[in-house]
Amino acid sequence: MILIILITIFISLILLFLIRKRSILEPAKIFSLYWLIQLILIPIFFFNVYDFHGLAFLYILVSIAIMLYTSNIGKAIATSSGFTNNRIEFNEKRSRLIFVLVIILAFVYPFYQLTHYGFSIQDFLSINQLLEMNNTIAADRYSGAEEFTILDQLLLVFVYLAPLYAGYISTFFDKKKQTFFYIAFVPALVVALSQSMKAGFIASVFLWLTGKIVAMYSTDKQLPRFNTKVILISTLIILVFLGLLFFSMLLRTNEINSDTISFISYRFVNYGFGHLVAFDDWILTGWNSYYPFELKTFYGISNYLGLASREQGVFTEFFSYGNGNVSGEMVTNVYTAFRFLIEDFGFFGSFIFFGLFGLFSGFSFLKIKNNPNTIAWKVIHSAFLFFIFYSFATSVWAYTSYIVVFILFYLLLKLSYKPLTKDEY
Repeated sequence: MILIILITIFISLILLFLIRKRSILEPAKIFSLYWLIQLILIPIFFFNVYDFHGLAFLYILVSIAIMLYTSNIGKAIATSSGFTNNRIEFNEKRSRLIFVLVIILAFVYPFYQLTHYGFSIQDFLSINQLLEMNNTIAADRYSGAEEFTILDQLLLVFVYLAPLYAGYISTFFDKKKQTFFYIAFVPALVVALSQSMKAGFIASVFLWLTGKIVAMYSTDKQLPRFNTKVILISTLIILVFLGLLFFSMLLRTNEINSDTISFISYRFVNYGFGHLVAFDDWILTGWNSYYPFELKTFYGISNYLGLASREQGVFTEFFSYGNGNVSGEMVTNVYTAFRFLIEDFGFFGSFIFFGLFGLFSGFSFLKIKNNPNTIAWKVIHSAFLFFIFYSFATSVWAYTSYIVVFILFYLLLKLSYKPLTKDEY
């Protein structure tokens, strides 16, 4: 196992060196950095916990190489298509009004859920009430007793739409005004603290980053340079984010004491890193070519059309791992987006998927550069980025809510721009 880890780290470092000159905002580079860092760190952290087989590492490295190569082809095609410029301009006043309407609808969902279960805003001031709130709502959700109406689904969409739209439009405002748009995280945070829905809060952060990256690239804005201030602020933000996640997991227990904190600590580590362990085991021992074709990668569509029926959490089998070096239980049913692709298309087909993913994401990357005001390609590009960010856990297209989010995002962007008159060209 040591040799496998060393070889993986060595190849990962070589790939990191080869892509150093690519734009940090290019999807293929983001995907590469996202997974190469995990391939380096997770095996080191879990060295004494799990014996990695290595096939998962090889699969991910090949996927990265394919995506980097086809991304170059996509960029070359986009470059040859030339430069065009839609005659539109971002409307700050209108976009701010749209955001206010979106955030109001986003706030309706968590408080509508609270009143449905007989809780109120005041219950957030009591730890005991928070514990009861989490256990009551989460128990209904996991048992299948939760009533999730069409209205609930529509309101939940705005919880996710708010950070995506806020991340995008905040780029067009000065720094002082940008602070206001951070309110977009609050609805998802309220859901996480009241219903133990950590995935939704994580998704909101990824959606905000997605919108921000697309807006920055389309406006030729650069990421802030690394200095002491940026590093300290970034570290603080990460610690606050992790702290909120930990606290939301702690609220899922019946009481808060040293035992539950210790138990949640193991679950927290497992939640953050167990996906690669589970995928490493599944790709060697769990995969077979006789899985029924259900298009799990796009469950949000196939489930809606009646082609398949998505289970809570998608995969119902749990993988237990660990050894005598850890005293806590390490169990997960998160197998990364790679499992979705392999089950749907097989190994070879999944590599074709990443080839096409790299081709179109590279094309959209330069298409936005050549035509900064092309709204359709911005939305498509956003969809690529969000898939990458959430690939550690699942395929985002397995959920109808996320699909609807990007449809509405397109409509909101159309409303956020105004056509220029001939005198304004």
